[in-house]
Order: sequence, then C-alpha cells, then structure tokens
Amino acid sequence: MEPSIIQQLGWVWLAHAREGVLPLTLIEADEKGLLQRITDKFSKQAEIATALNGDIFALFPKKGVGKVPKISDTEEVASFNGHDILSVKVGVTVETIQKLSVIGSANALSNLNVADKLLFSFENVKRLFADNEILLEKYLNVVKPDIEIPGFIEKLQAGRIFVVTDVLQTTSFKIRSASEFQYSGKLEADAIAKFAKLKIEAEAEKDSDSRISYKGDKPVTFALKASKILYNKEKNCYTLSKTPLKVVRGDNKLDTDTLQTEDGLLTIE
Repeated sequence: MEPSIIQQLGWVWLAHAREGVLPLTLIEADEKGLLQRITDKFSKQAEIATALNGDIFALFPKKGVGKVPKISDTEEVASFNGHDILSVKVGVTVETIQKLSVIGSANALSNLNVADKLLFSFENVKRLFADNEILLEKYLNVVKPDIEIPGFIEKLQAGRIFVVTDVLQTTSFKIRSASEFQYSGKLEADAIAKFAKLKIEAEAEKDSDSRISYKGDKPVTFALKASKILYNKEKNCYTLSKTPLKVVRGDNKLDTDTLQTEDGLLTIE
C-alpha cells in the first residue's frame, strides 16, 4: 500500500499510540534497529517500572548556560484533515491497537480483525514540536553530556541516539474497516475524507459493531518525527542529522540514515 497521509507529511506512525513520547524525548536503537525510550538509568537514578522517560536534559543537563530548548504546540496541523488509512499488511492490527484499552464490542473487534485496511479518524489533534531545531543543536554543543555514562559516546558515534522533534497527539479517535476503499496510485487526503464522511453517515449511532474507539483524559502520541544526534569526536561537537528518521521494511542492518523494523512501523518499547 502507498504511504499514508501522515507518512507523506513526514511523520512515522507508532505501532500503538501511547503517552509519554514527546518532543525532546530520547530514543535509542539497538544493533537490530529495535527502539526504546531512554529512561532515568542514564541520569544515574534507579530504574523502576514507573521511571520517567528520559528527555534531552537527561544526557545534556541544564547548567544555566545557553537557551534551553522549548516545546511549542498548535491545534492546526497543515494538510492533515484528521483521517488516514493504513493497510493491515504493514503491521497495524487490532491486537496492537488494543494495548491502548480501546472500547468496542466483541463483534466490532472480530469485524476489524478481518479487514485488510483500517480507517483512523482522529479528534482534537494537536502538534507538539521543538520550537527551533537550530537552537536545539546549539544547546547540544553548549551543554556537553556526561561522558562517564557507559557507552554513551560510542552509541552516538554509531548513530543510535535520536531525539524526538515533532509529535502528533490526540485524546480521541475511532477505527473502522476500510476494506472497501479503492484507490490507484498515491493516497489522497481529500479522497480519504470523502470516504470517511460517507462511512460515518451510513453508520447508525448505535451501530457499535462497526467501530472501536479510544477517549482519554491525557493525550496520546500516534505519530512522530525524530532526528539522529551525530557526534564528531575530532571536533568534539554535536549535530542533528538532516535526514529525518525513517522506518523501512527489510532485514538490512542499521545504517546511518534509516531504522529497520519488522513491520514497517515504529515500535517503541
């Protein structure tokens, strides 16, 4: 299936939406390309199940010098109308979605389990982003990390540390089957919006067997952008990669520009 609207706009999907993945969150890739959020173990605190996820300040601590990177937000997301379609073949399944405790009848879950495409309709979408990536890169060089952290410099040199720069969040979304959606060539946002409108209009309000939904008090992140932190040992300086984080299918080893996952989506442990 062609890239979804969100992917066309430069974001990558999370395999399941979740709290706690925000701009300035640090992500580490292992040798196999699997991703995990860096936790407080890097800031020398005991690692416990409820440990806060590490952000840029865990490795580049505030020291009263330089401008601290800030997070801005906007409720308008350019070129995104709140609807998108994903193929089940790329790894989005009802089982992964259920990790978020979605609401739906057993029949609805059964119906979606046999769909080959899923229609996502997001509400209250908000974009959170690092307000100035140039200043973020400058901050990395003004505030040097603690090089005593075991293996950190080596991981930077290997291109295995990323910083999230941009996320899409929602407090509510619905998922419906999109098996009957037909298209040729590139997916178009307007075509998906028209399909969603017809789908919703044809769906009786009490027809709970046609959809599952999520509604929460706290926003969850469902897509993100991230940049690799690169370290130049000779110059002792840090830069952010100009190539955004990408997720590709395949069994190739991790290289300097792409991350590999088995299902073509971004899975963060």
